[in-house]
Amino acid sequence: LAVDDHLPNLIVLEALLGELNVTTSKALSGQKALEMIQQRIDQQAAPYDLVFMDIQMPVMSGIDTTRAIRSLESTLDTDMQLPIIALTAHALADEKQKLLKVGMNDYVTKPIQMEQIIQILTHWTKNNFAAKTIHHQPNVALEAIDPDILNWQQSVQLAANKEDLAQDLLRMLVDSFDTELAEMQQLIELEDFPQLEHVLHRLYGATRYVGTPRLQRVSGEFEQFVSMLRKERRSADDTFIQETQLRFENLHVAITEVKHTASTLLH
Repeated sequence: LAVDDHLPNLIVLEALLGELNVTTSKALSGQKALEMIQQRIDQQAAPYDLVFMDIQMPVMSGIDTTRAIRSLESTLDTDMQLPIIALTAHALADEKQKLLKVGMNDYVTKPIQMEQIIQILTHWTKNNFAAKTIHHQPNVALEAIDPDILNWQQSVQLAANKEDLAQDLLRMLVDSFDTELAEMQQLIELEDFPQLEHVLHRLYGATRYVGTPRLQRVSGEFEQFVSMLRKERRSADDTFIQETQLRFENLHVAITEVKHTASTLLH
């Protein structure tokens, strides 16, 4: 079971697991994941072999969902305990202990790689897995493309070496830009910085599955800047708001560069 509120993340994870002949069920929220686990219990079906759990999700975080799963397991007569593997974008030194303390078994940082998946599955499930050998022949002319704006080779690697999937993920990212920018602009005007941080985290997460180095840097640094308010528990002053607007303009430029460059590949 793969749990993440961002569909491209789930699509990539499903593709990587598919290379190992692993069948994946997808849940776009913690609530949905709980429902799916409860449904299997009610139907007396075999439990999932393993759960990949995103940490930052709206309404019910990965930590809250894990606690709820552990609580549910404690009410059962069986000794079922699902291996739950945290998926996190930021690998902080003290984070692993925190995640293990709330009931998770292990964690990996995004973007998850095939080697990590094999290691996790081998350690936490009954089966051993070996990736297929993949032969990739790129068929797109890339000489004129700035790899800092769009690194196609990296995009294909992140998409389990599937060029069609890489194009789909790039298209999904580009298609999300207008909505994301409009939402961010509105949140800045409303000075709703906690929600702005969430939207930036979502965009940053999407860039980690497509080779867009500059956009990834700009969105990641913007997210970290906005998160200072929450971490330092302070309110936004004029300087903070001006810096936020400047970073938003820089993000807009980076997005426009990717959109323009991607159009040559996607057409």
